[in-house]
Amino acid sequence: MAIRLSLPPLSTSAVHVWTLALSDLKRTLPKAPELLSSDEIERWQRFRFDEHKQRFAITRQALRVLLSSYTGTAPADTTLMFSPEGKPRLAKPASDIQFNVTHSADFAMVAIGREHALGIDLEYERQDVEINELANRFFSNYEQETLRATPVALKRRVFFQIWTAKEALIKATGLGLSLPLNSFDVGGDPVHGCRLIATRPPFQAAEPWHLQNIPAPEEYSAALATNGKSHVLQMLEWSARPCAFDLHGRPGT
Repeated sequence: MAIRLSLPPLSTSAVHVWTLALSDLKRTLPKAPELLSSDEIERWQRFRFDEHKQRFAITRQALRVLLSSYTGTAPADTTLMFSPEGKPRLAKPASDIQFNVTHSADFAMVAIGREHALGIDLEYERQDVEINELANRFFSNYEQETLRATPVALKRRVFFQIWTAKEALIKATGLGLSLPLNSFDVGGDPVHGCRLIATRPPFQAAEPWHLQNIPAPEEYSAALATNGKSHVLQMLEWSARPCAFDLHGRPGT
């Protein structure tokens, strides 16, 4: 199957964030497990429901297609490695490309940059989520106060702003849940989005972390964390056509 991708240039000062509509891509990507590694196939097989298996397979295959396009290799020759905490990185080919991937319900997002660590999180804003209970369990005191001070009509939006920001930062550090969720404070604002307010031990950072909410599909929230200098964000969308991929971008904020 021919896969043709046309990508915008990726400088060290830029981060590309791709939004993937999984229901569209399933008509174009090869059927699983053609592009999955042996460990990914094992994970794919453990899913109980076909819908979950399909979303996982589409996301991981699309990730390989994107990475192969940035590195100039075939998708089948793109090898990933995972840290003990589960953060993926490129093992083959050798490259300064950094990436992170997230998926929720019908969409996935892939963040791709150079040299600096990054993390991304996407969440479907489910109405049945007990936001107050989760905030009391996982948010810092500052974040809980922020949520309590938020008008009821905006509370769910702010909750997911903070939640995705915290997940993105934890993923970016590569430490996973070994980094306590209350070791840093995220400020949420329904208009301006989130920002990193403060960190406490054992959170350590040699360089500053930049945290921001990013555009997401309707009824979803997403956030991006990057390490080091501030980066220019470019939001990109992947639209599928039969027998080929058509990629087009739109400016980010």
